[in-house]
Amino acid sequence: MRKMTERSEREVPSDTPTVSVIVPTYNRAGLIGRALKSVLSQGYSDFEVIVVDDASTDNTAEVVRAIGDPRIRYVLEAKNGGPNAARNRGMQQARGRYFAFLDSDDEWLPRKLEKQMERFKQLPDRVGAVYTGIETISDDGSVHHFLPRLRGNIHAKLLARNELHGASQSIVIRSDVARKAGDFDVSYPAIGDYDFWLRIAALCEIDAVPEILARYHNVGNNRVSRSIRNNLRGREIFYRKHREAMVRAGVEHLFLEESARRRLKRDHWEPVAARRLLRKALVAKPDSVEARALLAKSYVPGAVFKLLARGRRVLFQR
Repeated sequence: MRKMTERSEREVPSDTPTVSVIVPTYNRAGLIGRALKSVLSQGYSDFEVIVVDDASTDNTAEVVRAIGDPRIRYVLEAKNGGPNAARNRGMQQARGRYFAFLDSDDEWLPRKLEKQMERFKQLPDRVGAVYTGIETISDDGSVHHFLPRLRGNIHAKLLARNELHGASQSIVIRSDVARKAGDFDVSYPAIGDYDFWLRIAALCEIDAVPEILARYHNVGNNRVSRSIRNNLRGREIFYRKHREAMVRAGVEHLFLEESARRRLKRDHWEPVAARRLLRKALVAKPDSVEARALLAKSYVPGAVFKLLARGRRVLFQR
């Protein structure tokens, strides 16, 4: 972990809000009101909200301005650049000592920000970010809860897998750490936030509030993260960018196995691509039982999985 340059509290003007909440949005006039209400309803009130409108063509601007809260700053982009570019613009505009993020179709639960800021007061300077548990609501109405599992120096674990599930809705980061990490990488078609969390984890320790304090609405088809092809392309970029660090940490095989697993899903059957990844995983760790099991699975015809899935549906419908 690289040593982090500390910023003195005295360097921040007294009229600076403690937290800058960055909300990227694009054509979500029907949803952004819910997101902003969840922020404005927080018990902790020392914040500004920066809504970065990524060149929406709907009435997002009218919805935001109608709220009429002086803590909201509305920034309109001339050209659509994607959510990571919008987050970068938000950080450029931010004045707070801490950055928080919320996508415009998601929401915070009560006391979320209050509990994170209370947690920061209890932590040493080497901790630069605090995340929380998150509730995910899916298209079929199912609800899943994710509670934080990792704390401390988690950089090596993040190289293998994104353990900060839903951090784009839950994390709060010291602004000096975020600025040192640099911008979100806009070259990613998806998972660019994962790359950013990894760079944060290289600079500081990360802590957590082990409660469900944010809600992620995994519904509809307009989320970049829901595209499996975008996700896989993003993972290819991530692997090329961070492979050397993975090798040093001894986790290269774990990342490759997870990428192969995603290429062997029933709805995205790419066995040839999966085999290439698994052969690399076996070079990295020849005795990997998981890589060998996935390699064997890749030779089972995809039609078999479709038949099994159809059989299960028929069985449960009876």
